[in-house]
Amino acid sequence: MNKSILLISAVCIGMAATAVTAVPYWRPAKGTVALTFDDGPNAKDTPQILDVLKREHVQATFFVLGSFAKKHPKLLRRMQREGHAVSSHSMWHPNLKKLSERKLKYQVVASRDIISRILGKKIRCLRPPFGE
Repeated sequence: MNKSILLISAVCIGMAATAVTAVPYWRPAKGTVALTFDDGPNAKDTPQILDVLKREHVQATFFVLGSFAKKHPKLLRRMQREGHAVSSHSMWHPNLKKLSERKLKYQVVASRDIISRILGKKIRCLRPPFGE
């Protein structure tokens, strides 16, 4: 196991250390799809995506970049208000495997803190860029 995976795990465990909740395994019905969006929000596409999801009564999960969340806090609040899950996709979308421990921790923690502050609740999930 490489050091990036270990550091991400340690940071995420530390994020959850104050409150750990068991999540029951959910076996979706045949044909169920989990709809996720990465790399946003942005002022052009995200409102259109949210409009379609609202019109079709569909919930999604948005994995947002901390840098973009900071620029578009109203879009994050709209996602939350309309029932979507929102979590982190890092601060700037780097390849986390190529970062020093200090830079890796910044990517995870800074993004988490910005998104949590905007939403008014602590987020506890990270989808690493590039599927790493």
